[in-house]
Amino acid sequence: MGMVIEQQRNAMGSDDRRLTSRRSLLAVAGVGILGNAGCLGFGSEDGGGPEPHLGVCELHVLCTGDESSEYAVDVEVIRDGERVYDETHSLAGRRSLLFQSSADDWLGGDVRHRITVDPAVVDGRATYDSAEESDYPNCHGYLVTFDETGLEGGPVHQERV
Repeated sequence: MGMVIEQQRNAMGSDDRRLTSRRSLLAVAGVGILGNAGCLGFGSEDGGGPEPHLGVCELHVLCTGDESSEYAVDVEVIRDGERVYDETHSLAGRRSLLFQSSADDWLGGDVRHRITVDPAVVDGRATYDSAEESDYPNCHGYLVTFDETGLEGGPVHQERV
């Protein structure tokens, strides 16, 4: 492999090699700047990296089921040990629920969030505990998708809110 790379570098003109070196340098510098600004979630093994942010700024429940059907889904949020949201929604197929910290005061803040999404159409529920699973240095979201065959959920990174 090293021989192939060396042959390609030798085939390049000096301007191409300089351009490749500049791109490499810019890429490394860009990652370094983002890391220093706290925008990347890299933590060191000795705990020297950024602490996980416990706040969930967005909850998105997406139903990918049949458009002609209605689906009941229970959504529960416990924020910092207190149940702050517990509602059952009727959701048509190919529709979604979106909760955001800018409109829903029970989201956001650097506090623990435990979220449970339980669609009646499937056995099981999606649960998320930001204190146990989050490794994001900023407020983040939780996405759940479901249909008649099952459900899955997981955290998603967001820009700073």
